[in-house]
Amino acid sequence: MRTASLAATLVAALLVALPASAAKDKDKAPALPGTLAVEDVRGTFVITGAGTLVGHIERGSLVVVDRSLNDQWSTRVNGVPYGKSVSARGRDLNFWIPGGHYRVVVKGEGISISARGIGTLHARPKQDAPGPAGIVRVGDGEAQPLSGSSERILVFGGPVEDEQPVDLDSE
Repeated sequence: MRTASLAATLVAALLVALPASAAKDKDKAPALPGTLAVEDVRGTFVITGAGTLVGHIERGSLVVVDRSLNDQWSTRVNGVPYGKSVSARGRDLNFWIPGGHYRVVVKGEGISISARGIGTLHARPKQDAPGPAGIVRVGDGEAQPLSGSSERILVFGGPVEDEQPVDLDSE
């Protein structure tokens, strides 16, 4: 009888302690994956993130640095797998990062990117024609037209822990 009440006391103490420790660790929980959509934009863009990224450039240049040291993922440009870093320029470039940590620099026009995971977009649209220089959407939020030539910074899913400063003038 005494062991049964001791066991019941231990179970009750655990049931009280678990929600308290979960609430305490809530601030340390990893960011949930977010989404980023960039549609038909022109300008210079740097995306530092972790997760999956798919993109297309009508005309421009691309630099991808895979920041994951020992993972199985490799960046693909126009269907061809590459190593830890790739640089390409031209027309009709398609690229895919299936997973891991990455830093992508894209310059050009007709840029479309979809990302799922966490990360930061640094954007400087090129305002050389009337109207917006493209559209950006973060998560389920409203589409935001890019206009003007000032830098925009958007975070999706949460920031990357070891993100380096970005200078769009030197990219």
